[in-house]
Amino acid sequence: MVIEQPFGATPTSCVPYYSAYQLQLMRDVGGLRDPDKAAEYISKLIGKSEEEFQENIGGEAAKKKLMALAKKTDRIEMPAELDETPAEEYDASHEMVASIARLIDDGDLCILGSFTPLAYCAYILAKLTNAPNSIVVGYSGVDAQPFQLSFHSSEAACIENAMQLWSMTECINSNHLASKADVEAVSSGEFDKEGNINLSWLKIVDKEGNVNPRGLRLPGGAGAPCAIKMHRKEVAYFARHSRRVFVDKVNYVTGSRLYISDEEREKAGLRPGPVLVVTNLCVMEMRQRGKWKVLSLHKGVKAEDVIENTGFPVEVPKDCPMTEPPTRQVVDLLNNHIDPNGTRYLDFISAKEAAKELPAKLQREWDEA
Repeated sequence: MVIEQPFGATPTSCVPYYSAYQLQLMRDVGGLRDPDKAAEYISKLIGKSEEEFQENIGGEAAKKKLMALAKKTDRIEMPAELDETPAEEYDASHEMVASIARLIDDGDLCILGSFTPLAYCAYILAKLTNAPNSIVVGYSGVDAQPFQLSFHSSEAACIENAMQLWSMTECINSNHLASKADVEAVSSGEFDKEGNINLSWLKIVDKEGNVNPRGLRLPGGAGAPCAIKMHRKEVAYFARHSRRVFVDKVNYVTGSRLYISDEEREKAGLRPGPVLVVTNLCVMEMRQRGKWKVLSLHKGVKAEDVIENTGFPVEVPKDCPMTEPPTRQVVDLLNNHIDPNGTRYLDFISAKEAAKELPAKLQREWDEA
């Protein structure tokens, strides 16, 4: 039987009808954190009926907000012309987003994975500037046109502004498993000299050298192992370049490039392509296993800064150029059109800081709906 239940997917989404209830999801995470109190939280939240549950999470007022958020699908029009004037003032987020965008070739197929604002900014920026014929695939949308980022509304905006829709199964079979995608930028807790990533578990050692047997649990790989193995290019980004992130060997291999050289990949039936990394210090590349070369240094960064903060050998050419600065147009697009709420800045702060900042950003979007 099929039973109609309006808002039955809440607190998750059912676009284009209503958005995910991000604030409620955060409350649920808090309520379920203590295993001894989780059952009591669930019982009180759900109540004795669907109607009681809906009232407990905000009732009609919340429903109206969620419907309004699903309609905030702001599309960004392509610039009439490109202005190549370098920006005089820009920050690390502008520099990193512009650098990732330049790694996207015109015609590339870009996959939107988990909502990673800095990477999303780069895909949309590339579409608006250097790669207008790139194809963005995300959620259920195919060839999504540029849209404004929002924690509540990006899913609806991507789908509303897409050229066609398809299922997750079609996306996985046609792109990931068929090795047809070009770029899906990833980040991770650790990254090693062979391009392996760790999104699963970190070893924790205190000042006395004692190892915590539990370690630190990370979010997990989701689609990241496919992204770095099957796609033509492995593109990774890190807003804090340090030896804690760039290690000789990851503690746990969540995903691996497996075959590095063009010959190895072609023999395995995969398309050849480099491993490219963008950080707050530089852009670097690996084309041979374990051999890293810095392609450009960001503004004000010296070769020693990269070498000292990388846990494996990296070559910095004597004539290494400075990273091309973002243009004034790029800065304007990011600040006023793509990401006016500054979601990308969450990549630049600690987890503790993000835990305080994220609720405020979600509440601001909610209040403005």
